[in-house]
Amino acid sequence: MSHIPFLQQEHICTAVDATTRDELLRVAAQKINSVCADLSAQTLFQALWEREELGSTALGSQVAIPHCKIEGLDQIRLFVFTSARGIDFGSPDGQPTSLFFVILSPPQRVSEHLQVLARIARLTRSDGFVSDALAASDPVRILQCIEQYWERLG
Repeated sequence: MSHIPFLQQEHICTAVDATTRDELLRVAAQKINSVCADLSAQTLFQALWEREELGSTALGSQVAIPHCKIEGLDQIRLFVFTSARGIDFGSPDGQPTSLFFVILSPPQRVSEHLQVLARIARLTRSDGFVSDALAASDPVRILQCIEQYWERLG
C-alpha cells in the first residue's frame, strides 16, 4: 500500500510503447482501464485528448502531467507512465517527454485536483527526482522513489 492514497503500484507502467502524444494517451487510457475496469478506455482517451488540445500539459525537463475530470469518479486517481524513448509532447523546452503523471479527478473536486497538480509539479522540480524516477527499473522502485521525494515536500 502506498503512502500516497491515490497512487498504487498497479497504477505505474514502465517503458510504454508509444511514439506520439496520441499513442501515449491511448496506451495510458487502455492501461488505466485494465486496472480500473469502471473507467472506459475510450472515455479516458477522449477526456485526456480534449485537455491536451487546450494546451500541452508538458512542463519541460522530460515531464508532463496529463489530467482531466471524469464524471462518476469518486476520488482522485494518479497513474505514472515512463517512456524510454521519449515522446514529443509539446514541451516548452522542445525536448522529448519521458515521465508522465496522469491525474483523473471527479469534476466536483476542483480544489483537491489543483492541490495534487501543484504538488506533482513541485515533486518533479525536486533536485534529482526526474533522473531517479527514470532510472528506476520497475513499478516498485518508481513508487518508492515517488514516495521518498513526496515525503520530503512536507
